[in-house]
Amino acid sequence: MRMKFILFAMMMWGVCAWTAEPYLRVTDGADGSRILEIAVRTLRAEDGSPRRIHLVAVSHIGSQGYYDALQAKLEEMDLVLFEGVGGDRDEFLRRDPAEDADELQPALARAVGLRFQLHAMDYLRPHFVNSDLTPGELLALFSGENPEDFTAEGLARLEQTLASMQGDGLNAGMMRMFLGMIERHPPFALGVRWALVEILGTVRGDLASVQGLPRDVEDMLRVLLRERNAVVMRDIARVLAPADAPADLAVFYGAAHMHELESRLETELGFRPEKTVWLPAFQGNLERSGLGRMQQNMLRHMVLQQVRMLEGLMGMDKDEGPSVRVPFY
Repeated sequence: MRMKFILFAMMMWGVCAWTAEPYLRVTDGADGSRILEIAVRTLRAEDGSPRRIHLVAVSHIGSQGYYDALQAKLEEMDLVLFEGVGGDRDEFLRRDPAEDADELQPALARAVGLRFQLHAMDYLRPHFVNSDLTPGELLALFSGENPEDFTAEGLARLEQTLASMQGDGLNAGMMRMFLGMIERHPPFALGVRWALVEILGTVRGDLASVQGLPRDVEDMLRVLLRERNAVVMRDIARVLAPADAPADLAVFYGAAHMHELESRLETELGFRPEKTVWLPAFQGNLERSGLGRMQQNMLRHMVLQQVRMLEGLMGMDKDEGPSVRVPFY
């Protein structure tokens, strides 16, 4: 149960923990901070054409400066295919932070002093095009039903189910209480921000290909990652088909999607990596958080437990990469 809840929380928060190493890394700041960096990778067609695809990976919580840098990067593109179930709807494009106050992703960002992606960026741009499942398609994949067979009432019920997945229920209520406690205690909030950097910087590989997960978790990951990536690949192929296709096409998606997308772009469309730019999403500094030594060690112990569990889940060898750096004092 604990493992499944962590998987669910990570995917619904979209904090990009489950991503291959080339799209996420942790670096050290001059002041001892630990910095979570997210990659923007450019791929070029191997046939020599000038067309480029930019895989703009994103953390769904981050600093405002991070989102400003992403916005500037995306303004350079001819076309941006962006993530968002129902992302062509006005309520998605014109998010009201006050109305989102009880949702988990904004609550997490607020608790640790960061920004939520949909509040920090401007999607009302003429070259931004939604590329994702509709709410009905997503829920149909979970339920095994055909969305064309839905009545209006049935679709409304399914969308209510999607909403409940994003912030209702006992677990979500407990999580909101926990986040509220963090928000009211700034030193602990800074400590949790450090913990997020350390945990998210640990995992390697493609989560959707992990063997031995419970069947329901496999199904959830297949839909949330692979099925949505299939929509993106379909849209990329359609956009690139005309002779006057855009020279610079960006895919703006959570970093968890990028490992498989890059692989499919290479094998199916013949695009190869050309360069990678790293953008700092947010940072944490446990030593400067204001927590006492005993509290710091408790947080380090918690992070170490989570890291070991994640490394075991992913089947990581200790020599494959750096584990979390959590020395005790």
